Amino acid sequence: MFYIVAVFGLIIGSFLNVVINRLYTKEDIIKKRSHCPECGAILKWYELIPVVSFIIQRGKCRKCNEKISWQYPFVEIATALIFLQVFNYQLSIINQLSTFNYQFLIGLAFLFVVAGGLIIIFVYDLKHFIIPDIVLAPLVLLTSLAILFDVWTFGNWEPFGNWKLITENSTLLSSLTSALLVGLLASLPFFVLNMVSGGRAMGFGDVKLAFFLGLFLDFQTVGLAIFLAFILGGIVGGGLIIFKKKKLKSRVPFGPFLVLGTYIALFWGHELVDWYLDKLAVLS
Repeated sequence: MFYIVAVFGLIIGSFLNVVINRLYTKEDIIKKRSHCPECGAILKWYELIPVVSFIIQRGKCRKCNEKISWQYPFVEIATALIFLQVFNYQLSIINQLSTFNYQFLIGLAFLFVVAGGLIIIFVYDLKHFIIPDIVLAPLVLLTSLAILFDVWTFGNWEPFGNWKLITENSTLLSSLTSALLVGLLASLPFFVLNMVSGGRAMGFGDVKLAFFLGLFLDFQTVGLAIFLAFILGGIVGGGLIIFKKKKLKSRVPFGPFLVLGTYIALFWGHELVDWYLDKLAVLS
């Protein structure tokens, strides 16, 4: 099953590359056939095999011999690895519940869509310093529907983790309201930074992305994700300045760090916190 998920991830990763590129060029994502971005040559089916085609062609177009961006295999492999992690994450939940049903498949599909959307945001913001609303808005809507489905199916939603603001008998509306509140709290520091700096220190796209992450994650997990994003951003940004790749006033997109922080917090957050607390206990 893991092999199937990996291959599926590679195929979806190939599609995500198309979305990333055509969002910027404003080409039709579905109808227009895949082509070389340099010479426009229509690609044959054997030139579209994820990763394999890149290796066989030695990273170059067969027609014009121009180099193919490393974005293509990177996104394909990253998507496959993330999909495998998502699948394993869902399996761990099913093992706890001792049941395998349609809810597992719906949850898996939902996480695949969110993961794919975050990959698009990661690469697009990294390349163009923009977090596209056309990707983020559907994720917000889909997550809102997922919350309502979760409450309708299981009877609860706990966006604040152990710090419950809702009761066991909470209505669908109050559960969604609580999740929206987490989103607002998560986006608040980014909004303040955006307003104070006039958009120089933090773009408004980051504000909206933080809101979505608060909606998607619980309060503790999104807090850890944001903390990790600032740590990672500081390390990478500082390294770029030290090695003179960037200047102090250069723009560095923050969206990719929020996405990385989210993946780490979602999949390894508990282990990371436990490790930190153990180290803290030893030092004290």
